[in-house]
Amino acid sequence: MMPCVRWAGVQLTLGFLWTQAGGLQNFGSTGTLAFAINDSGTVVGQSPFANAAKHAFSWTPAGGITDLGTLGGGASSALGINNQGWVVGTSLTTSKNGLLHGFLWTASGGMKDFTVVAGLGQNYQVYSAQVNDSGVIAMSTNKGSYLLVPTITAKVTSSINPSTVGQAVTFSAKLTSIAGAPPDGEAVQFVVGKTLLGSATLTGGVATLTTAALPVGKNLVVAKYMGDVNYLPTTFTAFVQMVN
Repeated sequence: MMPCVRWAGVQLTLGFLWTQAGGLQNFGSTGTLAFAINDSGTVVGQSPFANAAKHAFSWTPAGGITDLGTLGGGASSALGINNQGWVVGTSLTTSKNGLLHGFLWTASGGMKDFTVVAGLGQNYQVYSAQVNDSGVIAMSTNKGSYLLVPTITAKVTSSINPSTVGQAVTFSAKLTSIAGAPPDGEAVQFVVGKTLLGSATLTGGVATLTTAALPVGKNLVVAKYMGDVNYLPTTFTAFVQMVN
């Protein structure tokens, strides 16, 4: 994605997109580097903008090239993009030379430092980063390689509370994360103490289970998400169901 031209004895780069239908299409000013593209054709990389500052950019055929800014320093670079339009990359945080921090950029939240969104230490220098469609970010740093996995949260509710002994109660667990809900069909268990009430599958981020087996008294119903290749297994805070 980086053709080189020679002009006045200096080797320069031009970003381009090539398709079989449209051929070669250049974009950005001289010095542009293109690093990644998603399924919708959005390209990200680094390009000179005002005062020759090299900033992270995104480019679309319809909208052209957009400056994504920096974390406060003079330079940034976009290294990866997923199909939700999340962009990851690196940026200086001050006008002075220093460590490159990793960033996550979204259309709604703008550019956020990994020290804020993931609690990564200030002394971590990020060398490379990529993000998949589930919001999992893989990166290499001066402290080693890491996976940043979105935290799954849940809200558990019941159809009636309190209920009476022998009465059917439907529990619902709504799961979400910064990247949205886990995929449909994945398992959520509902447990009281050491007793498994049953297992349900997610549909649109919600798993439901109906049971009439709760004993009289205070029941601490726990939802357990079983996890998958992207998300970690998670046990959520107990929901109190009273049975009279």
